[in-house]
Amino acid sequence: MLNNPDFVLGAGSDGAVLWAAFLELFAGLTCIGTAVVLYRVIRRDRESAAMGFVAASLVTTARSLVAVHDWTFLFGPGFLPVVNALCLATALLGALPIAAWEFSLGVWLTFKGFTPSAITDEPARSATPPAYDHVAA
Repeated sequence: MLNNPDFVLGAGSDGAVLWAAFLELFAGLTCIGTAVVLYRVIRRDRESAAMGFVAASLVTTARSLVAVHDWTFLFGPGFLPVVNALCLATALLGALPIAAWEFSLGVWLTFKGFTPSAITDEPARSATPPAYDHVAA
């Protein structure tokens, strides 16, 4: 993945890369577990050999952690800005109708304004009485 440009240009899935990172981390943790368990058994015979086994597993774990760090460094800065941009674009898209309404209202009021007679005039009275006048109270 890191040295092959065809991986980026191809249509392959990232599932294999995710599984490889998970298995690399799992292998490092199992090496630590094996070293801790076997240290107690081997140190009875040769303590220096037991310490060498623990140190070798720590080297494996250190390399695994460096690989995981490299993978997360490639994943984090490359992927999370895309997620942030999609969230921001979605929020802006949802706010677009509101912004259009407020802009059009401001333009309408600037050039057309309110009709003063519509606000100050009383409603027109009809010549016919309301339908409920015949009901006795």
